[in-house]
Amino acid sequence: MSMLGTLDEISVEQVLRMLIEGRKTGLLRVTDGNRQALIYMDLGRITHAAASRLEGKKAVWDIMGWQQGSVTFLAGDHPFEANVSESTPALIEEALREGGRFHRMREIISSDRLVFQLAAVPKDDQTRFEIGIREWRVIRAVDGVRDVRGVVEATQLSREETQAVLFELIERGFVERSEPPKALKTRTSRKLGREAIELSDSLLDDWKRGVRFTYGVFLVEARSPNGRNRRLSPQFAPGPPGEAGLSRDVFEDLSLQEGQEIYVRPVA
Repeated sequence: MSMLGTLDEISVEQVLRMLIEGRKTGLLRVTDGNRQALIYMDLGRITHAAASRLEGKKAVWDIMGWQQGSVTFLAGDHPFEANVSESTPALIEEALREGGRFHRMREIISSDRLVFQLAAVPKDDQTRFEIGIREWRVIRAVDGVRDVRGVVEATQLSREETQAVLFELIERGFVERSEPPKALKTRTSRKLGREAIELSDSLLDDWKRGVRFTYGVFLVEARSPNGRNRRLSPQFAPGPPGEAGLSRDVFEDLSLQEGQEIYVRPVA
């Protein structure tokens, strides 16, 4: 295996052009910590590419956007099934145009479990964003509660379309990352009814910073580690921000023991 350098010293584009010119056959590997990307070359042609869950053309786009990592090349035949059909020169030009943005989008929207919300004020008061039907569907679905998967389902657009619009809204400052559900240690509160939960008023202050909950939080979802969940009416009071008070009935409904953690997020 030949170590070609780091991405501080040489770009993926430069390496690929060198391998194309030399009509090389072998495996190009880019690694950065636990991340790894592979491009297989056959006589100077890209025939296979993979990066995380991406394969083929989109993997090449993503690799071209990497800013850090080490680059190695292992010469020789390797048993990779072809998943790239585009001509290599055209693919490289396309990846140069799309790669930086595509890679940045994958870093910002790195999981379907992330939650985003409308920003209170865009970063730049001169920013403009053209809204069509697709964009309006995404804007209506981004509420600080739905995760990316939920936004895709609500818009009834493809994941690729939804992610592209969401990324553009984030880049322009109209949408921002929302806080994940809070992990709170549970305790028994005998004064609570079956449909209530006692929370610190400091949590309410945090949640009210989001546009959707500016006027208050009137319903929360509590989820136990075993996946059971209940929607409860919050009662806010001074107290430790890392605790939640529940009635015995709710403990039973969620199959919880006192002291176990639950995950709480506002829903209305």
